[in-house]
Amino acid sequence: MKFRSTLCNHCANPACVAACPTGAMHKSEETGIVSVDQDICIGCNTCGNTCPYEVPVLQEERCVMGKCNLCAGRLDQGKDPFCVQACPTRIRKVGLISDPESEVSKLIAEHNAQPYKPENDTSPSVYYILP
Repeated sequence: MKFRSTLCNHCANPACVAACPTGAMHKSEETGIVSVDQDICIGCNTCGNTCPYEVPVLQEERCVMGKCNLCAGRLDQGKDPFCVQACPTRIRKVGLISDPESEVSKLIAEHNAQPYKPENDTSPSVYYILP
């Protein structure tokens, strides 16, 4: 049995951003984090229907889309995202893939880690080490 948690892949070419009619779904050029601005989101679910990972979800009580933003505020403070901090096996890592000396880049190279569904041409930024 295999298990793969699915999360926002903070794609280099995010389909959700391209499909959003209001610009609420956007990608930070500085960090690469894909976020939703809930102040301008109209809750149309276009991003959710377009995302090949089915990550954005409608928050029905507010009629806006929601998704992981990699705990951007924590990253700004030099802290790990909550999912990394809380992982009991410490298998989750976060870092700069573009830096060949970063821990994540070394792990990707050392273990031939692969992104999930690379055939979607979104260039996902999350990699998985598979047995």
